[in-house]
Amino acid sequence: DLATSPWGSNSTASINSNGQIVITNNSGSSQTIGAVYSNNITLGTILGTLSGTTAAGGICASQPFEADIHNTSIDVYDSLGNKHTLTFNFRKVSYDPTTQQSTWVWTASAPAPANILNSSGTLKFNSNGQLTYESSPLAITVNWNNGTASQVINLNYGSIGTFNGLTQFSLPSQTTSQTQDGFPSGSLQSILVNQDGVIEGLFSNGKSYPLAQIALATFNNDNGLMSKGGSLFAATANSGTPVISTAGTQGAGTIAPSTLEESNVDLGTEFTNMIIAERAYQANTRIISTSDQMLQTLLNIQ
Repeated sequence: DLATSPWGSNSTASINSNGQIVITNNSGSSQTIGAVYSNNITLGTILGTLSGTTAAGGICASQPFEADIHNTSIDVYDSLGNKHTLTFNFRKVSYDPTTQQSTWVWTASAPAPANILNSSGTLKFNSNGQLTYESSPLAITVNWNNGTASQVINLNYGSIGTFNGLTQFSLPSQTTSQTQDGFPSGSLQSILVNQDGVIEGLFSNGKSYPLAQIALATFNNDNGLMSKGGSLFAATANSGTPVISTAGTQGAGTIAPSTLEESNVDLGTEFTNMIIAERAYQANTRIISTSDQMLQTLLNIQ
């Protein structure tokens, strides 16, 4: 019974968030608790630290009770992409038979030299196992002490009165769903272009980000453009000024990524150039043939 203690009304006893029985000596003089004996070796070990003399105003505490405890870890990333492991400890601290609600305390920790603010909170569950209460704030602030800025990590244990988050059932504690939106640093691996003309970069950490977007120009009179050759055209007074937009907007077409454009050259011009090249080759061949005949004639002169 934690309402009383071995020293009567001059002392108080309670269970703290770590699952320890804590007895405070308010009697004004030193008090002693004798050795603790139990057939349960584990229970005797846990309560054994209560034995001894406690000065006036002092406290004595048992070891933490390890029943109804669940630990889970999750990796988070700071502003430079460094990975850190956060550990969450969930401990059941009380049950109210009137409201039929169980109270749990959660505590967050991280390896040194990290320092965490708002590192603990309270959760309550009803007799159906639904989450009914979350203490505020549901965010912890971590100073990693590694040159990065302090980081606020928001926690989401689920919606009140539902089963879409933490629940309390008569089963071994386990973590079945765990997500976080941080990511490590990464380098650019490749790029791709979508039909809207957005150029996306694919990075080694699995993330993709838009890097740029292709701009398209439309004209009031496309036929008024001046050909510059090589599929290049220039605006003229007849074509009107260009209207710059993105793919699929203001009358502009869309981009066809990962496709090869068919030949857009002037076949008549290309055939003409081919014939000219062929005639030039024939003329050069005849010159070589004439020179060969002249040399042959000279060699035949006696």
